[in-house]
Amino acid sequence: MCENQTIKFTCLNSVSVFVGLETKGACEHYWNLPNNIIIACDDRIEARQEKSPMPKTPNARPPAQNPAPMALQAQFGQGVALHQQGKLADAERIYVEVLRQQPNHFDALYLLGVIAVQARRAERGVELITKAIALKPDHADAYNNRGVALQDLKRPEEALASYDKAIALKPDHANAYYNRGIALRELKRLEDAVASLRQGD
Repeated sequence: MCENQTIKFTCLNSVSVFVGLETKGACEHYWNLPNNIIIACDDRIEARQEKSPMPKTPNARPPAQNPAPMALQAQFGQGVALHQQGKLADAERIYVEVLRQQPNHFDALYLLGVIAVQARRAERGVELITKAIALKPDHADAYNNRGVALQDLKRPEEALASYDKAIALKPDHANAYYNRGIALRELKRLEDAVASLRQGD
């Protein structure tokens, strides 16, 4: 395990949040580090929806918006911001509260699972991310991250199946290819591991 490793977050257009590992110092083997975790939020923090044109009348007013979903999404956005800052416990509390109000909130459930993986609670991470996948079964990053948790639990065959699903959904998923290579290496399938690692470069 390399020392002095830090978690790096980057938010892109308030839509997707990516979490990876930025290392300080040389590492002989990348696979000795925890695998990259990718988070892609679908529930937009700043929704970009097509808006109907307002009628051109002098007294036209914007349509009233339901404050409850807006408040919930603002709360979720606060959780994401705390998550970005590495304040996992604070972010976790907010995600739990969002789920209390909206149990099928995919992003809150998914990111709660990611926090569990980051906090080395891999079994809980698998449970939460699997529940999130049931809500959105076409989410490639969720399968990749579930694979990371399964590898932490020393279940490489199941991890491999999860990475394969991520790649089937997103054929250019470099991190899934890389993590798949690590799982294949653990299964002593070295030629397949090398091929998969190359596709993850």
